[in-house]
Formats: sequence, structure tokens, C-alpha cells
Amino acid sequence: MKSLKERTEDFWKLFSEKESEIRSLMDENKIMERFSDIDSMFEIDMPFMMGKSSTENKYELIFNPAGLKSRYFIADYFKRKMPVELKKKWNFYDMKPAMGIKNMRLLINDENFYEEDFSVLIKNIDAERKRVDILVLCPKFFGQKKVFEENEMYNVIYNIMDALLGEGIVESYLGMIKIEDIESSPEETLTLREFSIKMDEISEENSWIKNPKILDRYNTYRCDIENIEDLRAVRNDIVVGFSSNMSVVEEYAEENNEYNFMSGQGGIYGMLFYDNSEVPNEEKIPLRDKLESILAELPEYGDIFEIFGAATGLYKSYIDIIIYDYDLFGIILEKLEIGKEFPELFYKDFKVGSEIRKIVSISGMVS
Repeated sequence: MKSLKERTEDFWKLFSEKESEIRSLMDENKIMERFSDIDSMFEIDMPFMMGKSSTENKYELIFNPAGLKSRYFIADYFKRKMPVELKKKWNFYDMKPAMGIKNMRLLINDENFYEEDFSVLIKNIDAERKRVDILVLCPKFFGQKKVFEENEMYNVIYNIMDALLGEGIVESYLGMIKIEDIESSPEETLTLREFSIKMDEISEENSWIKNPKILDRYNTYRCDIENIEDLRAVRNDIVVGFSSNMSVVEEYAEENNEYNFMSGQGGIYGMLFYDNSEVPNEEKIPLRDKLESILAELPEYGDIFEIFGAATGLYKSYIDIIIYDYDLFGIILEKLEIGKEFPELFYKDFKVGSEIRKIVSISGMVS
């Protein structure tokens, strides 16, 4: 099975060979005739769009992770691997940018939706959590002629918000979105354009990052370990941790949806851990930070693997990683020099039933 690193490099090589032909098809409005050919260039499950920028006169390839955290990691990895020479004529977006809503039309369930069909009411601004809760009003959703399912309504709203604000803003700063049928709009209701301006004002007033990266958002978590019988089992002893993909953490002992998705694309969620039971409590986090720094300073960091979280437990400390090439990561671990503070280091895939491997000449680690 190809690694994600190999799939990414193969894609950009093929795209570089075909990009002139693709640009010609776009110029002649014939891209849809060959869309399946372009789609087959991808060896990953990633929705995407193509277009041309009217301001920069560049062609655009836009990934659409659609809220799945693993896809954001993959899209970000693709972006870092994009050949420099392609940037002269192409913009690559790892998520949907703000594209504006002028002359926007969405066709859902045989119904056309336009900018003027929507208005927005801001319900709450949580400056600390960086979240804005909104109520969206759209009479067309509740007309007598058609019946819209809830998922159809939210599909419309998220498509509009992505185009209006950009996917990074939507995923980072929009909190709860409600859709209601209100006959008369309150006076404080905003048009979509007014709402876009208001979001800019809110961001500026609260010093929120203008172009947030979804992967830079980390959640901290604490675990209730009082009722756990086997505290020495891997990850049962965690007291506190942080992660940029909480779904992987939460699914560790359950369905492993994110883990399975990533492994299907050639990447692996895994963890490195070591015994910290004899380390004084005040030194546990600084020691874990030291190992994180050692890993992050390796020349292969970001190319073959990277850290997406860490945790400290009663008996073990953990560093959570995404591996883009499992075979090459095994070679890195064989040569890893981490110092006497870490006499024993272990590796485990990020799912409950996976094998624990001690990192001491681990040439047989990878299967």
C-alpha cells in the first residue's frame, strides 16, 4: 500500500505533467468533459474544485476537507509539497477561501437560492472561546412547495458561509448555527454582506487571527481516572493532554473512524510513549516537552511525520503523531538518539488493539 508521502509526490508529478492540458480545458470551458480523468489523478479521498482567479489571473485548485480533521492534515501536507514552479500559474488552497457571493446561485432539491434569500442574526459572541453563534433565516426552507431535510438546509448554509467568509473562518470562529422559520425578521437581522463586515469587526475588536489555520487550534482535555480499574494500560492513566484532532483521541477505544480514514489514505495516527512513574510531577511536562523538541528538530519532521498532540499520565507520557510514510518512520526511530532521560521508548498505532513496540533496534517494526 502506498504511503501518503508517495501518493502526494506522485500526484504533483502527474499534475505537473498534465497542468498545461488542464489549463487549456479550463480556458475552453471543457473541464467537466475530462473531470473524471483529473479525479483519477488523486489517490486520496478528497473533494476538490477548480477555477480561475479574476484578480490574480491564476488557475486555482481548491481542496474541500468539508469539516473532516484528517482531510485538513492531508490537504495541508499536499500544500507543503506543491512544486514551486507550479506557483507561477496556479494557486493551491488547502481549504475553501472566501470567494464572495456576488451572483451566487445554489441549486438544492430543485430550488435556487440567492444571496437575498438569507439573513443572519448574531445570538452570542464568546470572545474567550472565539466563537460566534448565529441564527440564519431563509423563508424558502419553510415554503409550502418543497420540503427540505435538516441536512439539506445545513448543506446550503455551510456552502454559503464558506463562500462568504472562507472555510478557515467558518471552522474556527462560527459556533452554533441555528435555522428557524420566523415570519418577520427582527430589526437587528443582517444581510449576508453586513454579516461578513460584522465578522471582520468582531475579529479585529478581539484580536482574532485574520486567516486562521484550523490545524493550529488545539483542545486541552482532562480525563476522569477515578473509576478506571487498569490505570497502567496505555492511555488509561492520562491526567491532562492537548490535541489538534480530538476525534482521534476520543475514538481511541471505540470506532476509530478518523484513524481508519487516515490509514486508507496511506497515513497512520500513532503515539510514542515512555514510563514517567519515577519522574517528579513538576518535571513530567518539561521532560515530555524536551522529547517533543528533539522530534520536531529532526530533518524529516513535517515530511515523514509530525506531532498533533501530547498527554501526561500517572505512569506514562505520550506524544501523538501523524506518520506520512510508515516505512521511513521506522528507519528514523532506529537511528533516534534521545538521551539517558528516556531509557525506554515505545511506539503504538492509535487504536486500542494495536501492538506495542519497544524502540530498541526496531528494524522489524514496520509491516
